[in-house]
Order: sequence, then C-alpha cells, then structure tokens
Amino acid sequence: MGKKPRTSKHEARHEELASIALDLFAERGFFDTSIKTIAKKAGINPALIYYYYKDKADLFRAAIVQAVSVAHRQYLGLPLKSDDPLGRIHAWLEINVVLAQRMRSLVKIMLDYSSAPVRNREIDTAIREFYELERMILVESIRRGVSDGIFRPTDADQLATLISIHLDGVTVASSIREGFDMDLAIANLKALVARYLGLDGSAWAAGSQEAASADTRKPAAKQTVERKKQVSRALMKRASR
Repeated sequence: MGKKPRTSKHEARHEELASIALDLFAERGFFDTSIKTIAKKAGINPALIYYYYKDKADLFRAAIVQAVSVAHRQYLGLPLKSDDPLGRIHAWLEINVVLAQRMRSLVKIMLDYSSAPVRNREIDTAIREFYELERMILVESIRRGVSDGIFRPTDADQLATLISIHLDGVTVASSIREGFDMDLAIANLKALVARYLGLDGSAWAAGSQEAASADTRKPAAKQTVERKKQVSRALMKRASR
C-alpha cells in the first residue's frame, strides 16, 4: 500500500519540526543536537518524530529543504515584472535580508555539515539544489537583461557565481561581526552589480543607447529601443538610491 496523503495538519507539523531543527542544528551543530532535544523543544514525545522523519539525518535534510522552500516561496510571492531583470536580481538579494535569521541558520548548518566525516547523499542533494535554485534565478535574470539590451554583454554564469559567493560572505559576516550592517552590505552589493552590468552611466550604457537610437529604418524597432531606454533610466535611478 502507498503512503497516506498528507493532511494540512500533518504538513504543518512537518514544517514546524523542520524549522525547530534548523535553529537547533545551527545553534549546537548536527552531532550535538539529539532527537530528544528537538522533541523537547517541540513539546512532543521523541518517538513521534520518527513518525515524520526516518532519522536525524532525514530531519537535517528536511530543515535545509524547508529553509530553501520558504525563501523561494517568498521570492515567487513578490510582484516581479518580467521586463525588470535588475529588479528580479534585487528581489533575491533582499530575500536574504528579510529572511536573515533563517539564511544565517541555513549557512551555519551547511558549514557544520561540510566538516562531517561521513557524507549523506540526500543532504548533499538538498544543499546542491539550494545553490542551483539561486543560480537559476540569477542566471535567467542576467541573460534576460543582456538579451533585452538593458545590461552590457557579460558571462551570466560567472556573475551569478560571484553574487552567490558574495551572499554567502555577507551571511557569515552578519553572524560573526559585531555591529555588521546587513542592509548596507546588500545595498552595496546591488550597486556593485548595477555598475558591473553597465547601469551606472558608464560609457557602455551611453554608447549602447546612442547606437540603438541611430537605427531609424524600422519604426517598430525605434519604439522598442525607446522602451529599453526608459527601462534602463529607471533601473539606473533605482541602482543609485
């Protein structure tokens, strides 16, 4: 017989346990956090946890998946425009501020797991999928901006990797540096990305717009170029804030 379908109550308890486990794993580390400790925090009998998860490693994996899922749902819930690629990049960066505590816990438990003597395939997959999700959001936005003529030509994969690594650094710094201003760090990252993409009044942005506006052979093309100019000016204004 197959597994019984999960009810909303069942799902809610799943997410509650994963969230509690995330905080405890981040605070104490994987090896120093027991099922008994997690159960006590949740106010349930330790045996009940095994009804939801097969073992501690499975709960650890679920904690990672749940944190990633919350971040993704938050991103998808934003009123993003398909013709605003910089806005989509900014939205993902801002998610890291809105969910700062959760993202700090996520990075801390992934760092803790990285030193584990034994690897778990399901946990490795959950971590890899988190970074694949982040890469997909960033790469698609960068490529869209380049394709639309809003961004200067660039290697989308390389830039996405740089942004992802920078985000990890910001998250770790916010955990260990006293008085660290995460909002300011993300704002600075936004400005750096905008500058790298040619949205700071650079010669590329100006030259690209002048060359495009010189093409008067097709009225429809002129309207498209003008629209791109308007989008680019709006993005430049946003990036300078």
